[in-house]
Amino acid sequence: LEEWLRANAIDTITVIGYMTHNCDLSTVIHAVHMGFAVEFLSDATGSLPYANSAGYASAEDIHRVVTIILQSRFAAVLK
Repeated sequence: LEEWLRANAIDTITVIGYMTHNCDLSTVIHAVHMGFAVEFLSDATGSLPYANSAGYASAEDIHRVVTIILQSRFAAVLK
């Protein structure tokens, strides 16, 4: 994919999709490390709630926290 993006002069990737804390997060970080600019569309992404021995986090809390982290260094967060 990287080769195709560069061959087509694409320098910015827009991330949408489900599982903000998994697929979206890893895509954004990997793209940034490869030198791409990244847009993260917060209204077009989402998460699931999690509960385990470490505690509970709602889908909204997970999405909000990951979005804050992404905007702090990795992506332009847009709606």
